[in-house]
Amino acid sequence: MTTFLAFVRKEALHILRDWRTLLVVVLLPIVQIILFGFAVSTEVNDLRVRVAATGRLTDVGRLAARLDASPYLRIAPIDAPAGSGNKSADRNDGTADRNFQTAGRKNAQDDGLNAMDETIDRALRRGEADAVLVADGRQGRLQLIVDASNPNTATMAAGYVAGALGSGTPDVRMLYNPQMLSAHNFVPGLMGLIFVIICAVLTSVAIVREKETGSIELLLVSPVSPLTTVAAKLTPYFAVSCVNLATILLLARYVLGIPLAGHVAATVVLSLVYIVFALSVGLLISTLVRTQVAAMIAALVAMMLPTILLSGMIFPVENAPRLLQWVSAIVPARWYISAVRKVMIEGLPLARVWLELAVLTGMTAVALAAALKKYNQRID
Repeated sequence: MTTFLAFVRKEALHILRDWRTLLVVVLLPIVQIILFGFAVSTEVNDLRVRVAATGRLTDVGRLAARLDASPYLRIAPIDAPAGSGNKSADRNDGTADRNFQTAGRKNAQDDGLNAMDETIDRALRRGEADAVLVADGRQGRLQLIVDASNPNTATMAAGYVAGALGSGTPDVRMLYNPQMLSAHNFVPGLMGLIFVIICAVLTSVAIVREKETGSIELLLVSPVSPLTTVAAKLTPYFAVSCVNLATILLLARYVLGIPLAGHVAATVVLSLVYIVFALSVGLLISTLVRTQVAAMIAALVAMMLPTILLSGMIFPVENAPRLLQWVSAIVPARWYISAVRKVMIEGLPLARVWLELAVLTGMTAVALAAALKKYNQRID
């Protein structure tokens, strides 16, 4: 035990002396959590929706007031086309003055309607509006015209407007994330990515660095067993990952406001298994390459890219082609992120994610056994 602690102390001093690596290890989780929690968001805010009416006068002010109640929409008047026989109606819902231009009357001519269409088209093409809600007084229906040059924005605009109007739609109750905040979705994914970077990438680079400097030869001829050497080299990174895990959970709860509805102990158990897996992969990579650059490239290709693209961190796995869905089943981050979301956001106990935990445990055992076997072969 004394020898093991001495090796751990030696590796910890290496980390502390390399202040650049230490800075990355400590600050990277904080920067990513804050960046994805506040700066990077899938919500589309301040969508500019303009309201107009055709045919007989319609209570445009009431429609606009319902839209204006949405925090994602910003209501603006639409300019009436010249010579179309329109008149403007000033509406006040008691909280703010809103001006809305009303196009046409009951006996509106086709040229007036065409002028309104041209006005709407011009507003959308010039970027003056993201969507236009037209109240057709003649037919008694609403029409939403959306700029679909950006499909994501168009889809969300249509959903926001439909939700704000509420006509003909059922009462919707959002569970677990009623504000539809993207931070609730990003934090579990970032946990899977951060632990890959810290454990797999940095561990593989640190061990390969020993090869480049020649100090690995001293470790190989020492009387210490290879297992003790490996465990001692990985322990400091395991400790740093535990500190990062605690930092992420604290930031998620007290900075981003994520309720952490589930048992924190379940999140910790899942994360520890995933951390050991990432450490094992880093060790395995270090036995296969000879330079730090090669180790970093191998770790990025083998771990980071699948984590970002095939784990459900950003893109839903269900939207991928069937073949890629099958491939994603061998990506450990998919199982980890899915389990953490269920535990952290939905509040499920660890027993309800037994399948994900079992898959992660099996992958960890296989990766660790392969890494140790390959490491022993290099020694022989």
